[in-house]
Amino acid sequence: MTNGRGAGMASFMTKKKKYKFQVEICLEELLEVPFVSAVLFAKLRLLDGGNFQDHSSRQEVQDHKVHWNANFTFPCKM
Repeated sequence: MTNGRGAGMASFMTKKKKYKFQVEICLEELLEVPFVSAVLFAKLRLLDGGNFQDHSSRQEVQDHKVHWNANFTFPCKM
């Protein structure tokens, strides 16, 4: 026996909680680069949980390393 409110209560209990938070990423460096001379950049893309796309500055490879020291901040949800 149901009183009509049981179905509504069941759907309320099964709802998933969505979490929203801020993501901070620090892109410091890339080591062991196999190129002697090149210009590289990094792409950042959030594929699920929001829509964020950005890229780092273009930096030259020096001594098989690339330094960026770039910070990226974006909202995300699960």
